[in-house]
Amino acid sequence: MSKTLQVDLTPDESVKNSINETISKFTRIDIIINNAGYSQCGTIEELTYKEIRDNFEYNVFGVISVIRNALPHLRINKFFANGPRIINISSITGFIGSFTGFSIYSSTKFALEGLTEEFGIHASTVLLGHFRTSFLKKGSLAVPSHPIKENTAIRKANENKINGNQQGDPVKGCKVIIDHALFENPKTHLFLGPDSMKHAQSKIESIQNDIKLNYVSFGIDPISNECLISPNFKTLTSEGIIPGSNDWENPSQTCKRLTELGIEQIFNGFLISYRFKYLTL
Repeated sequence: MSKTLQVDLTPDESVKNSINETISKFTRIDIIINNAGYSQCGTIEELTYKEIRDNFEYNVFGVISVIRNALPHLRINKFFANGPRIINISSITGFIGSFTGFSIYSSTKFALEGLTEEFGIHASTVLLGHFRTSFLKKGSLAVPSHPIKENTAIRKANENKINGNQQGDPVKGCKVIIDHALFENPKTHLFLGPDSMKHAQSKIESIQNDIKLNYVSFGIDPISNECLISPNFKTLTSEGIIPGSNDWENPSQTCKRLTELGIEQIFNGFLISYRFKYLTL
């Protein structure tokens, strides 16, 4: 038994009515899959304020409206032993935002990622790679109202290169999503497609490298979490050298002293300005 409802995602009342009609017909909601949305290409300078707002209205606020109206019904649903499920169809562009000309669309998917991690019931995002669908065709892909000629040429070349040659099989992808929704404890992030997983791994490695550099910048060993102070490291304040900061034989005491002050550090030739109270050692 099935029923198809026509819903406009932008008016909250339309979404609320569709949820109520679903409950009236089926008595409960087991799984919600938020798939409605569209891709808005174009750099920020090519897009109007309305184009930007519209993309967020459908891709973010439409999803919020569906979830917000469905949550009271989901929380009382005991059909699944571990509760009902929410599946938000996202994109790898919500994890790695370096896809040229898709910054606004990417921003909506980043917002969806943050939203999905908030719920006390099982909620997952599907971070899709490229699949052989109509996603890059007219009707699914919105182009900017004020395109820049040079950007248009690059955009067209990329679309022609990708469209029809996507690695992902949509039939197999749908099966994976359904299986994921029926897991006893579905994970929050489902990276779907070989290119999605490749991009995700690259982003994770990049973040890990950033964290290591952050540790070094603050004089902390990322392995032992101990303070590293060397004779090449000098600390200055408006009064001059911090008392005790040149005690290289007692780096822990020096590090403790640094955490008590707002300081400017000269470390291996780089000036790093910051203000802090405590530094976890």
